[in-house]
Amino acid sequence: MSRSATILKLAIQGARATVDARFRTRGSVLAATLRSWPEAVAVALDIESSEPAERVRRLLQTAHESCFVETALRQPVRLTTSDRLNGREL
Repeated sequence: MSRSATILKLAIQGARATVDARFRTRGSVLAATLRSWPEAVAVALDIESSEPAERVRRLLQTAHESCFVETALRQPVRLTTSDRLNGREL
């Protein structure tokens, strides 16, 4: 968000992000059936600025739309994993 604020020439005196993530886990480690998944993620941004509300609204829209994490959670992304033990692939 700070990069976008600089580009838009907005004066931001302070910013705080609060993230509330809810996850579920089912199954057993011992039975090798453990599965986990996200249920919900809520992001709240609290901005301190003397700028007009409409300009800050535009900044926040840009910040949300350009956030890598938000984008990855909103749409499927290709995920690959690579596991090694003592430097050798498992």
